[in-house]
Amino acid sequence: MNPHASEPTDEEWSEGIELVARALVEDLGAPDPLDLTAVALQGADLHGNVVARQAGIVCGVSLAVLALESGAAVARSLVEDGARVAAGDVLIEVRGPAADVL
Repeated sequence: MNPHASEPTDEEWSEGIELVARALVEDLGAPDPLDLTAVALQGADLHGNVVARQAGIVCGVSLAVLALESGAAVARSLVEDGARVAAGDVLIEVRGPAADVL
């Protein structure tokens, strides 16, 4: 655990949830019942990882997990905010219905 990291306040957490919700609407728009990916992979479960593209310090991992879990997917953070990571490190594991994981 990073001694310099602190838990978000209730207000910060609420703002984060609102930010994730706005970003998802902006990126995905209204749900489309004929989404081809969802149709093609209907019933399939997937497992994937969020991987660091380069070395750095992790920030916003809780919000990333929240965004990934906005559907029926389950995400698990492997690092905490403030952690130093190298390129290729796995930050988050996610699994669930294909339409939600993708």
